[in-house]
Amino acid sequence: LQLVLRMMQGAHDSVTMARGHIRRGEVGPKGEQIGRAIGLIDGLRVCLDMEAGQEIAANLESLYAYMLNRLSDANVRNDDDALGEVADLLGEIRAGWQAMSQDYEPETVGA
Repeated sequence: LQLVLRMMQGAHDSVTMARGHIRRGEVGPKGEQIGRAIGLIDGLRVCLDMEAGQEIAANLESLYAYMLNRLSDANVRNDDDALGEVADLLGEIRAGWQAMSQDYEPETVGA
């Protein structure tokens, strides 16, 4: 869970930085940050356990695919609104994972 949270935070941070680069007209750094966010979100997508997660995993996969499309559009069109939408979605998903991690108590070995 902690790795997922870190990846979500990293993607969110990259999207936030890309938004700043768009506002300043910094095309190269914007693309780098969007590329980083795409890599992190795609990493989350490919690690979904579709068998164990069933409907939740399928919904997350669709949401991740949507975010990847929005990031690509944002990169091509310098669309700050699309980046804002992805940042909001990442924040919501991360909040859900964070709530789940607070409820999770790992089993102790030998217990």
